[in-house]
Parts: sequence; C-alpha cells; structure tokens
Amino acid sequence: MSILVTQISAATSQLDTLTKDIEAASFRKSKLEEEYAARQTTLAGELQSINDSRATLLEDQNRLQEAILAATQMIDALHNQKQALEEELKELCERHRVALLSNWQDVGELGIRFTTTEKETQLVAAIKDICELYPELGRELKKIE
Repeated sequence: MSILVTQISAATSQLDTLTKDIEAASFRKSKLEEEYAARQTTLAGELQSINDSRATLLEDQNRLQEAILAATQMIDALHNQKQALEEELKELCERHRVALLSNWQDVGELGIRFTTTEKETQLVAAIKDICELYPELGRELKKIE
C-alpha cells in the first residue's frame, strides 16, 4: 500500500505541476492575444494613414499634371502670339521701308538734289566694291540699310 500511496502522491504532484504549467501557458497566451490585438489595431491605423497619404499624393499628382498642361497651353498661346507679332513687325518694317523709298523718290522727283563730298562718293564706291567682292557682307549691309 505504501507503493500505491507514493504513486498517488507522485501523480498528484505531477498533476499540480501540469496545472501550474497550463495556467502559466494560458496567461502567456492571453498576453500574446492582447499584444496581437493591440498590434493589429496599430497596423490598421498605420495602413489607413498610408492609404490617406497615397490618396493625397495622387490628388497632388493630378493637380500638378493639370498645372503642367495649363502651362503648356499658355506657352503655346504665347508662342503663337509671338509669331503673330513677329509677322506684324516684319510687315510694318517692310511698309516703313517702302514708305521711306517712296519719300526719297518724291524728293528726287521734286528736283531736290543732295550734294555729297568727294570723300563720301569714294566711300560709297569702296563699299560697293567690297559688296561685289563679298556678297554675303553686301546682304548684311543691305539689311542694315
């Protein structure tokens, strides 16, 4: 009978140890579950924040693309205006040149003569000679004229 009592005592002791181990494991499990739930809540908040940031970035991207498009259209419009003004300026310069030539012809027809000095005549002749030798220079001088 003493062997039986010893075995019962050993089994009871083992049962107590296992019960304590189960309680400790249950406590650890409950702490881990709490930690898991807290971490899950934190991650859900972070995920929402990331999604909000992404939406804001996409809105900013769309706004910038629209601004770039508007700026491009404005540049195109300004370029077109510039071309139109350049054409108008060319036309005005040509009309001015024609008017000046017409005025000089009118002055010549009125019999008004301009006198030039010998040096001026020589200078004009030299310039004509240079223009004949260097046609490109002649074209540039005519532009200035």
